[in-house]
Amino acid sequence: RKIPVLIDEDFTINESRAICNYLTSKYQGKHNATILIPTDVHKARLVLQCISYELFYYNPPIFKLIQQEIAAKKFYNKDPDQVIKQAREELAKVLDVYEKILEEK
Repeated sequence: RKIPVLIDEDFTINESRAICNYLTSKYQGKHNATILIPTDVHKARLVLQCISYELFYYNPPIFKLIQQEIAAKKFYNKDPDQVIKQAREELAKVLDVYEKILEEK
C-alpha cells in the first residue's frame, strides 16, 4: 500500500487529494452544516480549480524552496540563494491569485 491510505470499511483509497475528495463527498453536511464542495456544478468546479492551482502552481515553488534550503546546503554544500529567490517570486504570484480568489468568498 501507498501512504497516505484510508481504509473505510471495505473501501481503500490512497493519495491525499483523493482521500479528501472521498471524505468530503461521503460526509459533508452530515455531522454539521459545513459544505466544502458545493452541489452547484459551477461553484464545485471553482473549488476543484483552486485545488489544481495548489497542485500545479503552489507545490512546485514550495518544493524548490524546501529542496534548496535543505538539500543544497546539507548535501551539496551549495549556495541556494538564486533558486530560492526564483521560487519565492513564483510563490508570491500564486499567493496573489489565491488572495484574489479568497477576497471574493
